[in-house]
Amino acid sequence: MDRGRRSTDTFAVAADTYLEGSRLGIGFYALHDELGPQRATSLFANLSYRIQLTESQYLNFGIAGGMVNSMFDGSILNPLMPMDPNVPLNQERVMYPEFKAGMFYYSDFFFFGAAAENMLSLFREEDQGDIIVDRRVAANIHTGFFVNLSDQVA
Repeated sequence: MDRGRRSTDTFAVAADTYLEGSRLGIGFYALHDELGPQRATSLFANLSYRIQLTESQYLNFGIAGGMVNSMFDGSILNPLMPMDPNVPLNQERVMYPEFKAGMFYYSDFFFFGAAAENMLSLFREEDQGDIIVDRRVAANIHTGFFVNLSDQVA
């Protein structure tokens, strides 16, 4: 690898489906992300459960579990101090499990969702060596509503 090389690449693939005759959905996704000296590859399996509350209201729950392989390649950096002890000289890797969960409510006019990731960080603290991996629980909430602007627009 060329010293001083900076790359930014992201690749993701996902697939999911409902299981016929059940309220379950299954899926997977894979993500590879590169930003400068940092690389992360994630593989997850997903499971969801759907409840029909009324004719036009639904509540979905989902979980995902998988593994993350994170790498930091200090050899491509060009630090101001050649022997900076804070910059690893070689590639360093850490692999860890990750768990995610969320819910999503929707109707003909309104939707609301909440999710959390890095949930295993609540229960495990691992020595990650010189690699800095921020594994705090991250939560997000989203909501909105649907507006019919025109009968001419599908």
